[in-house]
Amino acid sequence: MGRRHRAQRKRLADELRAAGAQRLRAALRRRAQEPRSTPRSPPRSAHWAAIDALVNNAGIFKAADFLDISEADWDAVIDVNLKGSFLVGQAVARAMVASAAAAPSST
Repeated sequence: MGRRHRAQRKRLADELRAAGAQRLRAALRRRAQEPRSTPRSPPRSAHWAAIDALVNNAGIFKAADFLDISEADWDAVIDVNLKGSFLVGQAVARAMVASAAAAPSST
């Protein structure tokens, strides 16, 4: 949702908060400061028992003509749009698998 959908984004955010969703921005920002060699896992909190869903919605675009895009700008786009999404998805999947393995069996 771009800038023109600001009202829709706000309405959706309000609905998610009303349903109990919480923002992880500050915790994720702290994680971004860790060395890249550090294995990543989602932030833990006593308030969050498990991760139920992931909205993996990050992306950037460096506006320039194709012939004018620098390698550094292209690397930044790839790092956020592809690598970032992959690493977040992988970390959340690991946490979800661990949470399911730790859950008491219903059988």
